[in-house]
Amino acid sequence: MRIIVRPEICTGCRLCELACSMRNEGVFSPSKARIRVLKRFPNIDAPLTCRQCQPAPCADVCPTGAIRKELKGNFWVISSEKCIACGKCVDACPFGAITLDEQTKIATKCDLCKGEPACVDFCLTKAIVLGAPREIAEEKMASLATTMSKSTYELISAISLKERRSLEFW
Repeated sequence: MRIIVRPEICTGCRLCELACSMRNEGVFSPSKARIRVLKRFPNIDAPLTCRQCQPAPCADVCPTGAIRKELKGNFWVISSEKCIACGKCVDACPFGAITLDEQTKIATKCDLCKGEPACVDFCLTKAIVLGAPREIAEEKMASLATTMSKSTYELISAISLKERRSLEFW
């Protein structure tokens, strides 16, 4: 399982950041969240978090083995006892989802809140969901097929019967 983000329905409210920081750090502070809402274009917001890569580049480069897979939940965690704050994991993450905590200097990343991610629970639009990549892909395909079918129907309805007969593919 992993967090799947659907930026097309994200409103940019940043409630996910508040829920994350409260669950993991005990404070409402977006700067301490393990998920970040990126605002790249007007009206386009994209939550960014760990993708729980398989294999994980961050774990591969960690010199102390501080990043390990939690077998019970199948997600990656960082051991604060083993982390030496070298930053190699930050550099290795292709998504920029790992940061060094400003106060502790320990690497932090999403660990799915040990299997019950707060960001998923509090996302009002369901732009952030927990699921298997295959399930989410199938859902997106079904949604796209519905949208395409509706658009095709609307297009065909807008064209008169005479015009349709003149088209080569009819």
